[in-house]
Amino acid sequence: MDMPSLGEAFAEEKDPQGIVDHHFRSYEPRFLENRRVEFMCHCGRERLQTLLTLMPADELEDILENGPLPMEVRCHHCNTPYHFNEDEIQDMIGPQVSNGRSKG
Repeated sequence: MDMPSLGEAFAEEKDPQGIVDHHFRSYEPRFLENRRVEFMCHCGRERLQTLLTLMPADELEDILENGPLPMEVRCHHCNTPYHFNEDEIQDMIGPQVSNGRSKG
């Protein structure tokens, strides 16, 4: 069976039912319902920045000293890249030190 890429087929606005009918005809598929399926990620720059503040201060300091800068962080779910420059990383270290956290 030579199935096309579903992502490409849907990007070309091909009919999902037509794809199933064509490729699975011998199985006599029955369509019980037709719903739109969407992917949505709730990531955002602020959310990732909050997560980065949970890193140990010494690791953030190592990034400042050794790079790479700007630091790129990608969302695990949607692969959206977020970049943080030196000043932003320094700001992430600040709250950890002022809250009495140790650097390790």
